[in-house]
Amino acid sequence: MGFSIYVLFCFILSYFLYGHVTTESIGSDSSTKNRDRASWFVLSMVGVLVLLSSTNELTREVAPVPLLWTLPLAVYLLTFIICFDRPNWYRPIFFYPLFGFSLASILYLYTTEDYQHLGLNITVYSFFIFSACMICHGELERRKPHFDDLTEYYLVIALGGVVGGLLINLLAPPIFNDYIEFESIVLLTTLVSGFFLTVTPVKRILVRITSLATISLCGYIFYDYRDHTVTLYESRNFYGALRVIDLQPDTPGHHRKLLNDDINHGSQFQSDEFQQRPTTYFSYKSGVGIVLLTHRPPDRSVGIIGLGPGTLAAYGRTGDRFRFYELNPEVLEIAQTYFSYLSRSPAQIEVVIGDARVALQKDLEGNVKFDILVIDAFSGDSIPTHLLTEEAWQLYWKILAPGGVLAVHLSNKYLDLIPVVQHHNMNMPGYVLRKVDSKEDESWDIHIASWLIQTANNDFLDAVETHTQSPDSPKTPIRWRDDRSSVINLFN
Repeated sequence: MGFSIYVLFCFILSYFLYGHVTTESIGSDSSTKNRDRASWFVLSMVGVLVLLSSTNELTREVAPVPLLWTLPLAVYLLTFIICFDRPNWYRPIFFYPLFGFSLASILYLYTTEDYQHLGLNITVYSFFIFSACMICHGELERRKPHFDDLTEYYLVIALGGVVGGLLINLLAPPIFNDYIEFESIVLLTTLVSGFFLTVTPVKRILVRITSLATISLCGYIFYDYRDHTVTLYESRNFYGALRVIDLQPDTPGHHRKLLNDDINHGSQFQSDEFQQRPTTYFSYKSGVGIVLLTHRPPDRSVGIIGLGPGTLAAYGRTGDRFRFYELNPEVLEIAQTYFSYLSRSPAQIEVVIGDARVALQKDLEGNVKFDILVIDAFSGDSIPTHLLTEEAWQLYWKILAPGGVLAVHLSNKYLDLIPVVQHHNMNMPGYVLRKVDSKEDESWDIHIASWLIQTANNDFLDAVETHTQSPDSPKTPIRWRDDRSSVINLFN
């Protein structure tokens, strides 16, 4: 009834308004040309593409906390407000060089180790969104038509935004095997800004600057890391982008890597002599390596959350049972097709596809017990928070046998997760928490790795005492529960 009344009043209001609208022609200036429509559509679409691609780039490497997605959105909306409420604030002679500087900042991030600094990443991406959207929305406002065409103007703007969202969320995933949307949008934005620059009085200088930035970014993208490798497999699905590459083929150091985005999730040497040698974060001197080499009860049962190429199967012995839990079914296909850790292991290998907590709960109900449980379920630097909560910890120790050992991989560029595990340990009298930081060895493709080990097994603790240390963090212990977990206080 309420909606019907609303529609009735809309019709009545439209009738009276229509009767007062002037219908006299004001000449050709009031006509909306196809070129104008195209400019409205493109500028609106590119602004949305910049917002979504930048937000995706930020949040896919780090846990999707509110801070990281609301900040780009706030910057995007701020440019809209500035350009349409204070149009005289938009000055191409200022914002085009600013956009060129933002491109240089993006290139700097791509070519330096400072990309690991979260604050710098947020600043650079926000700066790029601001400068690019100021140009898009500023030029959009400058092309605002006569009053008679405003309805069509705003409709085309809305349509451009919708198409931009569809391109990023629906079209890009099935088209691209890797996350290259951001790089593509940077190029598109540069070209669009250069095109619309032709209406400004300083086009000669700024076109050259914009063109140079475009050429530089193109050169970097084409001179990508993958140009120096042999790509065997590329795939992208809901869980991320996977790539298998060969490095140093036809040499003694020939090895194969599995990359999730740009994060190395494991590698394997291809020579028969070293194929079963653990690499990356799982070397003999890593925390998990020390656990698997030290805690070796008969007919050992090991649970591992996170499969990767199956590197940890290299520690299996005859009589052992290694049970992997993997969320992404494509990872299992890759591990079986391009790597041989699973097939060459003398241990009994089982792989469960699905969410680890759900699968572990089912296994617990089926009376499954593990002597060792390994948590290594990170995708890039994104945190599976539901695997580090208090309820998850209780599940882990229910499924671990008496004297069992829990090993957790906490290597992360941006977050210090030690306080979360420390809080769990505070509520478990008799249990001890130890840390292992292993060093890098490029000759064996071994990476720096940080592992935490928790157990109440005193014999095991005595055996690994010289290889471990007490975990330290400048932050106070933080409680994570299923209904409340935030990474805001964990940034390095």
